Amino acid sequence: MGPDPADKMSEMTCPGCLSAMTPLALEGRRGAKIDIDLCGDCRGFWFDTHESLRLSPGSTLKLFALMAEPASACRPLPQMMRCPRCSARLALTHNIQRSTRFQYWQCPQRHGHYYDTLSLDRRHFLERYRPVDVAFKVVGTGSVGTRDYVILCFGNGSEDPLFLQMKEEPTSGYAPYLKIQISGNQGQRVAEGQRLMQAQSDIFLGWTRMDGRDYLVRQLADHKATICTDDLKGRGLTEYAKMCGEVLGKGHARSGDGCVLDGYCGETEKLDSSIAEFAVAYADQSTADYEQFTSAVNKGRLAIAKGLN
Repeated sequence: MGPDPADKMSEMTCPGCLSAMTPLALEGRRGAKIDIDLCGDCRGFWFDTHESLRLSPGSTLKLFALMAEPASACRPLPQMMRCPRCSARLALTHNIQRSTRFQYWQCPQRHGHYYDTLSLDRRHFLERYRPVDVAFKVVGTGSVGTRDYVILCFGNGSEDPLFLQMKEEPTSGYAPYLKIQISGNQGQRVAEGQRLMQAQSDIFLGWTRMDGRDYLVRQLADHKATICTDDLKGRGLTEYAKMCGEVLGKGHARSGDGCVLDGYCGETEKLDSSIAEFAVAYADQSTADYEQFTSAVNKGRLAIAKGLN
């Protein structure tokens, strides 16, 4: 059962920041009028049952414009939020079809949904897919000890697959050395950092939380271009290094203060020399580590599996 229409006339409290929400009149499909509730402080939205599915394309664009406006209240969401209609505890939905930027909190009495980060275009696309299988993924050296899942989803049959990855994100290794601690979802920290630095990120890049663990969500493979390592010689290696340096520099300039970074780099070659010295030392350390590894294998101190591709 949906809410009583009379309840629409009463003031609602935002489940996320407890501020007063205000009605927002939007145009629905076929000329219908849709009244949703908007929090002016944190930009959270409350949709009564089926309201989000009845919005017209023009209303969707209007919501995009509202989401682009800065929020005056920027704080982590409380661990427990309650439905503004019936005060029941909202349940965080972990449906993988909605596990990126548009995760939502659902009223168990079906009074509606609360979105804190809403992307209607991606929600519309992902709702066409359903998860059919999940597998564990072997993580890289830097992620040993964390959980990593691959989710296979089908859209229009098995010929229309979509692979999503849920990668656990622990607290940053730099956190103990920073004066300002970043709270909230660690997957959100990584996703938003990528969006700041990258000119174009994975359209499904987002985050979620499951069983007390924070996860980054993204496409398993989004057709990234690569380069043949055989070409990394002579001039090819030099040009590739220049391109990587330019991309990295632009990324830092977008995510930080370009003027401060420019002043830090200075006009001398001091920084250039320091980076070159570090790179050579890093290469020497990698070579020494590999020689120590192979020596341990050859002497029988370290067992390895053979015959694996």
